[in-house]
Amino acid sequence: MENINLITPGTGHSAPITGVSVSTDGRHVATSSYDGTIKVWNLNGDGTLTELATGRHTRLVNSLTWAPTASRLASGSADKTVAIWTLLDNRLQLTNVLSRHTDDVNSVAWLPDGRHLVCVSEDGKATAWDADTGRLLGEISGHRAHCMMVATSPTGHIATVGEDGQVILLGPDFAPLATTVVDCSIEGCAWAPDGKRLAIARDDGRIDVLDLDLQMIATTKVSGSAARSISWSATGEHLAVGSYEGGIRVLDSPSLESHLQLNHRALWTRSIAYAADRIIAGGFGSRPLVFDAEVGGVLGDGGRQLRGPNALLPRAGHLLLGTDSGEVLRYDETGTGVSIADLDSPILSLAADGDTVFAGTYGGEVVRLTGPADDLRADGVGLAGAPVPSLSILDGRVVAGTYNGELIGFDTDDMTPSVRHQAHDGSIKSLARLGKYLAAASTDRTVSVGTLTKRHPVLQHGNLINDVAHSDGFIASASRDRTVRVARLTDSTDGSPPTDVRVLTGPDESVKCVGLVAWGDRLAVFAGSYDFRVYVWDVNFAEPATGRYPHRVVHVFDQAVSALSAAPDGAVYAAGWDGRVVRFIPRIAGDRLEVDTTTVVETCLSPTDSTVVNHG
Repeated sequence: MENINLITPGTGHSAPITGVSVSTDGRHVATSSYDGTIKVWNLNGDGTLTELATGRHTRLVNSLTWAPTASRLASGSADKTVAIWTLLDNRLQLTNVLSRHTDDVNSVAWLPDGRHLVCVSEDGKATAWDADTGRLLGEISGHRAHCMMVATSPTGHIATVGEDGQVILLGPDFAPLATTVVDCSIEGCAWAPDGKRLAIARDDGRIDVLDLDLQMIATTKVSGSAARSISWSATGEHLAVGSYEGGIRVLDSPSLESHLQLNHRALWTRSIAYAADRIIAGGFGSRPLVFDAEVGGVLGDGGRQLRGPNALLPRAGHLLLGTDSGEVLRYDETGTGVSIADLDSPILSLAADGDTVFAGTYGGEVVRLTGPADDLRADGVGLAGAPVPSLSILDGRVVAGTYNGELIGFDTDDMTPSVRHQAHDGSIKSLARLGKYLAAASTDRTVSVGTLTKRHPVLQHGNLINDVAHSDGFIASASRDRTVRVARLTDSTDGSPPTDVRVLTGPDESVKCVGLVAWGDRLAVFAGSYDFRVYVWDVNFAEPATGRYPHRVVHVFDQAVSALSAAPDGAVYAAGWDGRVVRFIPRIAGDRLEVDTTTVVETCLSPTDSTVVNHG
């Protein structure tokens, strides 16, 4: 297994912050990150933070939580372990590792005794552990899909929630007490300080408050997009909710009426936590954000903006990167880079129509950028109402695939939405143009093909699909089930699925992105994975399917691969969260597939790497 090896200029994290937790005495904040680290900070009286200590996992860290004893910490990671730490003399000491998990650990929660804890993971299981001895006490519950979060009450009650819409309640002795189901995924849950009320965050934008029998006490709609994170104030009088619309809404309890709205361009609402009269939140900066929970306002600004690359757009003679900082970076063939646009939200996707570039943002905007190639300016905005992880061009429209599963067609002249269609039951992670049709890959495990409003499934996976690519009549999809599927599309209109589908294996983590280069019936299939590697397969559709296709690793990044795109000239570009961009040029030499590899960008992470031309 490759280990994360990021160079961190300055203090703080080098990738987005995934989790925040406040110690029971209120003195310390702990954060986890995609950079594979956890950090402990002093929470100063003025709301600023001072970095104290760092711990490391070998993969990204999904969550962490302080024990009731204040100096003890548990962190759950995509390396399938939970690490137990003790803060001593301003240093983190690793005291145990719980390593018998079979999949990524999404969330951890301590029981009130400060010794036992519950962990939940992508395999749907909730397991109980003795943190002192490292002993697995057993599997205590299970979900039919990913288990997303666990929360324990002051009285020792345990709640787990998942993508199957289930809420499962267990007693302090791990005995099952109650179960309820909603008709959408649930990503967050939190107990009120009295231990009698459980709040859940739903993907349909609702917040439910439930009693100990999981009966509804109150519910309200807080967002047009998914609600993600929840934290109660110490008195139980307020409830802070983070949503994928990008803000934090503070609600009064029990009325659930809106009390305060908190926003910041670097805010990522995957995790939030109350700290007395402050709210701590993760974000796209090097440090957590600190808000005044009473009157609003930012006390801690999130540190430096991070430039993790999320989107790649090869252009004639140059390459565009869309980043976590909201910048569009332009690199020429020598690797010289400039920042040519600076938006108010992280950029998740890019597309182009002639000289016009479009950027899809985490804040739910589709921004039109026009002007010279080295000086783009924002001159139009379309509102999608949810994060925009994918963009494409079809029928004179820029098409946005949203977190809510919608396809939205914006007229490129005035950026108004002229077509809106609920195409999938999950987030549309990727779009690919197929002539007059469009392929869409979704977290509902399917790839669909068709017009904006008339679509049919063509590929299915055993887990969510991250990416789809197309080349000369072939289509490929990349999935969290660690496979790539490639098929020939003979007819995109009749609704029948392809009959010749090749399944490619090799990665030992989720496959994040895929690209194709075709020479007639022969394909070079490139894929980037969370295992830091870029793979290539040589697939010939003129030959019968064999069921086994050898792969080669053509590059290893120092972090997970974040984006991959094939250019019209046959080159393939891949970017990693370590800030590097690599170009691959595949060719057939005799009967063998050869790949030439060149690093074109050494790092895009540091703000000193690029000259800012214009903030559009």
